[in-house]
Amino acid sequence: MEYKEAMSRDQVILMDLESMIAEDSECRVIDVFCESLDMVKLGFKYSEIKATGCPPYPPKALLKLYLYGLLNRICSSGKLAKEAKRNIEVIWLINGLQPSKRTLCYFKENNKEALRKVFVEFNVFYKKIGLFGKKMTALDSVKVKANNSKKRNHNKKTVEKTIKKTEERINEYITALDEADKNEGFNEERALTSEQIKEILAKLNAKKEKYADFQKQLEGSEETQISETDHDARCMKQGSGKGMDISYNTQVVTEAESKMIVDYETTNNSSDKGQLTEMGTRAKEFLETETLVMTADTGYHDGKDMLEAEENGITCLVPKGKPGNQQSEEGYSRDKFTYDEEKDIYICPQGQVLKKMRETIDSNKDQAFIYANYSACASCPHRKKCTKRKFREISRKSFQSDVDKLDARFIKRKGEYKKRQEIIEHQFGTIKWVWGFDRYHTKGIEFAQAENALRFTAYNLRRAINMLGVNKLLELMKGCLPLYYMLKSLVAVNSCDGFCHKHLTLLVLTC
Repeated sequence: MEYKEAMSRDQVILMDLESMIAEDSECRVIDVFCESLDMVKLGFKYSEIKATGCPPYPPKALLKLYLYGLLNRICSSGKLAKEAKRNIEVIWLINGLQPSKRTLCYFKENNKEALRKVFVEFNVFYKKIGLFGKKMTALDSVKVKANNSKKRNHNKKTVEKTIKKTEERINEYITALDEADKNEGFNEERALTSEQIKEILAKLNAKKEKYADFQKQLEGSEETQISETDHDARCMKQGSGKGMDISYNTQVVTEAESKMIVDYETTNNSSDKGQLTEMGTRAKEFLETETLVMTADTGYHDGKDMLEAEENGITCLVPKGKPGNQQSEEGYSRDKFTYDEEKDIYICPQGQVLKKMRETIDSNKDQAFIYANYSACASCPHRKKCTKRKFREISRKSFQSDVDKLDARFIKRKGEYKKRQEIIEHQFGTIKWVWGFDRYHTKGIEFAQAENALRFTAYNLRRAINMLGVNKLLELMKGCLPLYYMLKSLVAVNSCDGFCHKHLTLLVLTC
């Protein structure tokens, strides 16, 4: 038995690129989707070319290359530039163009807003073919590391500590310099000359000035942190007990039936509170529905925000978290105090009645009322278990009764909430761990927003392909984009007359 006969490298082959690409190749979906886009309307740079100057690369070709790379776990611009020279699918997809790494980097830099619109355009197409549900969504956030190390992020406490430590070192070296001067320019203890000590002092003084500037910036603004490399990034607590890191926090809304990302917003705020109304309203408007159920985890439980969302037709299913900063022992936490709405009183675990004592404004600038029973607390034998203060006070927001009704409704509909994880969690797993997107490659919140646009568009493309298959998706696109296919047929008929892909794009844009 012999090995299978291989082809000779000297063999001349006549074969067109089209026949080398499988009919069910995902690059065909990318090609049709990108060709259907109006790049002028979306605002891509070089979508309109000038009569003079060096011809630019078509923005559609560069967009195709990025989407293809993300679907195949290639995030680096340098690696994408290599694929354009050796990958037969990429060569077919971008018609043999070979953009450099620098060209690809500039493409993202110059089209931050346009890339966000591409994400919307795909979702609009998907909505046209009726595959988005309109009943339930899930909201969650994902933290991705920014292009900034923890050492180059500072807050008021670390700045003060660094200045103090630097001043101590400066004083030490000044003493060492005095010793060196006495010993004719050499410090025996540190084994340094006077000139070397002066150089060290100059560096330490420069460091002190730098951190003094940071201190002034923090005192003169509402910001609590300064990041040196990526100025917009902030130090945030990471999920799964991974400590703190410099990141961006992206809010993501996913539709329950399709499991596709409906909308997103990249922020540098580590908290999720206050996002329900904003993200829910945006999702409801896009899905064009009067009412919408939105599930979210305990991080989104904010009474004021939930009530506002409810007024906008968004049914919030959000579990109530455990009360924080408890100074009491088990059995005396806030949830053990029972509220009687009819009498407007609280009853403590020992059966004592806490009445409304005064009105106040809480830390969130909301109207609240304080309930207490000072005389009962003074003689209570369990007071030390209940509080570390002289008496126990319970603060109740003015709208707490309405929030309690939402919490009671959540308990009844807890079964719906349990679907939240299967709706939204796997997107983050796919994008971060399967596709390797665990860090932003650019700096600035606008660039982070653009990177997310590319990745979420690629995710939705992948999801659509997995759900429908390439052939079915292309068929739906054909029905949704008849103009593109009509002109594509025209190209095939007139190819011998020099009617090329460039003319097709021109016709699509003109129409």
